[in-house]
Amino acid sequence: MNLLNKNYISKFLIISLFLSCGVSQLSINPKGDTSSIDLSSEEFSKFKVFSLKKPWDLYWMKLIDPSNGSVDSTRNTLIDIKGMSFDLWTNHSIDGLKLPVQGYATYRTNVRIPPNLRNFGIFFSHQFSSSRLIINGELVSEVGFVSEDLNKVVAKRNNTIVYFTSNESELDIILQIGNRDFYQGGARSEFLFGSKQGIEFYVFRNIIFEILVFGLILGASIYHFLFYLLNRNYLPFLLFALMCGFFLIRIPFQNIKVIEFFLDEISWQNQAKILHLSNVFAIILGMYFLRSLVPHANNTKISKIIYLLNILGFIIGILSMISNGYIAYRVNFYYVLIFLPIYLFHSGYIVYLNFKEKTTFYLLGIGFITLGIFANLAIILSYYGYQSGSLLLVGLLSLILTHSLALSRFFATALETKAKLMAEFSKKNQKDLTKQREELQVMMHDSLGSELTDIHVFLERLISNKSSSVPRLSIENLYDRVQKIIKSFRNQLLFMEDLNTAYEDLFTGLNLTVLRRYSDAERELDFEISKNAFHNFGKRTMQFHSTSPQSDIFYLITELCTNDLKYGVGESIWRLDINDNSLKIYQTNRIKYPLQDNEMILKSALLRVLNLKGELKSRLVNNTFIVDISIPISKAHESLKYLT
Repeated sequence: MNLLNKNYISKFLIISLFLSCGVSQLSINPKGDTSSIDLSSEEFSKFKVFSLKKPWDLYWMKLIDPSNGSVDSTRNTLIDIKGMSFDLWTNHSIDGLKLPVQGYATYRTNVRIPPNLRNFGIFFSHQFSSSRLIINGELVSEVGFVSEDLNKVVAKRNNTIVYFTSNESELDIILQIGNRDFYQGGARSEFLFGSKQGIEFYVFRNIIFEILVFGLILGASIYHFLFYLLNRNYLPFLLFALMCGFFLIRIPFQNIKVIEFFLDEISWQNQAKILHLSNVFAIILGMYFLRSLVPHANNTKISKIIYLLNILGFIIGILSMISNGYIAYRVNFYYVLIFLPIYLFHSGYIVYLNFKEKTTFYLLGIGFITLGIFANLAIILSYYGYQSGSLLLVGLLSLILTHSLALSRFFATALETKAKLMAEFSKKNQKDLTKQREELQVMMHDSLGSELTDIHVFLERLISNKSSSVPRLSIENLYDRVQKIIKSFRNQLLFMEDLNTAYEDLFTGLNLTVLRRYSDAERELDFEISKNAFHNFGKRTMQFHSTSPQSDIFYLITELCTNDLKYGVGESIWRLDINDNSLKIYQTNRIKYPLQDNEMILKSALLRVLNLKGELKSRLVNNTFIVDISIPISKAHESLKYLT
């Protein structure tokens, strides 16, 4: 599957949205009765739940509880707001005065249910900031502690999931809510009602969605962290892994709040601090993640100003965790409201100016745009009391997936560019080295060669002049020595030519130098290079740290050749082949006289083989010396395949 395919990304986001959204439907009494919700004719199934959006009656600063006789048969006379929506009390006014954030109230509605259905379920997210649910006069759930004394109100952030059985045709639902410290007050999110199977399916589906998101982000975090451990120079992978880790912290506390299924109690204040900590560190790590990708982009005035703002925001965000209550919650909210858009703007600015490779540019852009849309929408909806955790999860998931792909693509491109630059640099070095060798050859040939030739001619004249006063034996010895020097000088020039040839065509250069050396030594040679080696070697690259593999292999062969010429006798057999992703070198010859194994140790050749990350084996068998060398090679593109 090609993860870079745009259709795949769009389909995945659509599926994520579908999984995260409820199948709830709003039901209002079609007869216009403002005191009840009529579901008696609705079809209940395990795939369907109902959002009891309207109508609800609001009793401001009253805690209605039929079980203790706090409301009489004329309850309508106590209602402050009749037939309102299930939403924040701060959205409403009484006698022209907007209701304050701090306070307590009772929300009440009546639901008509099908006569043949007995098992029901209710689900709603945490309220601001404590709640008590009463159905037909029976207390069925309490989250936190609601009290007429605001100093005794205890906030709790748990969701409410209730399953109950009723034989009545109507349900009197009372929801008491109290708030002391949070910056919004009243009913939030949706009040979902359905059959027991329907609510169970709704909860189960959301749990699956959150586990899916958690698993994908956890996998991305672990993968990039392990990649960093293996490649310590790639700091962006560590920063991205840490950013994913802080995103992970949020997920168990969002939407369905999976953390509740594992831990009994985490206070509202501690949960708020955990979520705020996640926001603060995720934003600062996201900023430094992009900074590490394109360090040169940090020198602009805009970047410097934004970095200072983010660092200032980070300090403020950390200090705000010291306090509790209303001020802390406000600071947490405004921190995200201010610094998330700054982070997204700056990120988009850096991406637009610095990422010219289209695939990386589009992936990063999609990630920031989707996070911006979903995260800001989630912030706004949450502020006005709507459940928006699933939207934030979709935004985070989109950012992580697109950034993971973009990071892989970015480094694949970077490695390809680096490989090209190294190849060009190597070619330039080889070209410069070849030029130096040619100049050295010319200089040696013109100066040293001409002087040796003059000495050689002068000695020939002395030998031919029988009347010379110089002793003839001394002249002949000197003449033989000069001839050997000239021959050695010629061999060195030819060796340099062979080395140049080896840089352009390794096997041809090896063939020439080995053939010449054995010819000069008047030894027989059987030197064979397989067709497979000739055909495939040019399409592959060595996997080792050597900066000049052709040179290492060339000198390795000459050292084996020198060893053979020193100890060997008769025909020398050479075989070069490529198989099993390795360059195989096999050489064997008889030796002049019996030797011990330790006398044939190839120390210099072994060092070159180890430098090539290869393996050298040598042995003496019945007065025959055998060398087996294996050097690992692979296709040139394989080192980049895992990133593309």
